[in-house]
Amino acid sequence: MEPGLLVPILSLFFLESIPDNAVVNLDLLTYAGDKANLRELENNNRYTFVEGDICNRVLVEDIFKNHNIHGSLWYPGRNRFVYRRNSICS
Repeated sequence: MEPGLLVPILSLFFLESIPDNAVVNLDLLTYAGDKANLRELENNNRYTFVEGDICNRVLVEDIFKNHNIHGSLWYPGRNRFVYRRNSICS
């Protein structure tokens, strides 16, 4: 699987499996991120893309507040997983 494709696949899965579900995708769009992979989702009114860093606490708190989020799934990019094992935001 190409880098940057798992999040769109998971987003489509959640949107199709749970009709009342909405998805907010927070992505820094680094080396593996490609907004072109999200084209299939961009016209879905239950999908929101936010370009930003999960380590930006103010941004994350704002997203949770404004989108009434009840749960989250974090899928770390390879560089964050390999180089930041002790803390995701170190």
